[in-house]
Amino acid sequence: MTGAPGIQAFVARESVVGAGINAVLGILFFLGLFGVSGPVRLAGFGQFAFDFVVQGGASAFMTCLVSLVIARRALAAGRVAVGPLPVVQPGWIAGLGHCLAWAAAGAGAGAIAGAALLATGAATLGWGLALSLKIVFGAVLGAFLSHTMLRRLLLG
Repeated sequence: MTGAPGIQAFVARESVVGAGINAVLGILFFLGLFGVSGPVRLAGFGQFAFDFVVQGGASAFMTCLVSLVIARRALAAGRVAVGPLPVVQPGWIAGLGHCLAWAAAGAGAGAIAGAALLATGAATLGWGLALSLKIVFGAVLGAFLSHTMLRRLLLG
């Protein structure tokens, strides 16, 4: 499914933006939760491994909502050529349902990432490594969800 001219470039550009936004938000929340130095504890409620669940769910939900708004605005403003393919524009209630489903999937991905970290048996991670993991997780999640949602909304 190739889509109309303009949609692929639009989706690619917005996916990069989604990755960047999620990476920056990951940095800000990491600094707020874990500080600016020292080892980062892995295990326990609210600690690093658990925070992947929260980050995954929240990032997925917000990325989905933003993608829904971006797609609607781009179509309404004529910034993307629709072409002959059907365009899925769910109503806000259906859109929120999709976003809740993606939030659950994002939380699940975070749970897998957190469990993998706990499986290492380490009690702490170095601050720089921990921050890097949060940045990468947020960026990958943001890019994947932005790409997936916008393609679904704009290409049907």
